[in-house]
Amino acid sequence: MQTQLIQSEKMSVIGQLTAGIAHEINNPVGFIHGNLDYVEEYTNDLMQLIKLYQTHCPELEPAIAQKSRRLIWNFCRKTWLKSWHRCGWAPIASSISCLR
Repeated sequence: MQTQLIQSEKMSVIGQLTAGIAHEINNPVGFIHGNLDYVEEYTNDLMQLIKLYQTHCPELEPAIAQKSRRLIWNFCRKTWLKSWHRCGWAPIASSISCLR
């Protein structure tokens, strides 16, 4: 009887631990998922602006193409990826390192 009680307690603790892990992983994933629409919308707006410049100022196209590549790279590097790392990915990394 006591062995069954101990086994039951162990299973309960494992269930609570699993629920906690799932919760800690789900929060940052929800953050990322919730912001993807904004990232897509902002990127689409930038691409439309770049296409307008290319259409109406063809003589500036090489400079615009170079600047647009740099703009997109900087956007990804400085804004999107850093904010994800700071707000979204850090809790995932922390949760995973605690499991080791």
